[in-house]
Amino acid sequence: MSKIDFISADNGGIKFYAGRDDVAMELNCVGFAKTPEMVNYIIKTRGLADRVMHSSSMDFASEYGFSNNDDAWILWQDGYELDDKKAAEVA
Repeated sequence: MSKIDFISADNGGIKFYAGRDDVAMELNCVGFAKTPEMVNYIIKTRGLADRVMHSSSMDFASEYGFSNNDDAWILWQDGYELDDKKAAEVA
């Protein structure tokens, strides 16, 4: 199973891709998230490649269903750090 190696903003959420479908000549979409919890779940279940690239849609998120350009990165960061935040609340 390929790990996540590419992300993009779309329809107010983040699409996750792992590997490439050489027959269809396109990226292999493996998940979609609109909440930090779902971002975290997809990252945990698929894993992250050593290098994760991103589409420019992450920087121009307001053109892809987000209210502000920073919102896709905020969603990514909140999901990525979710376990750290929960651990800090318990400590």
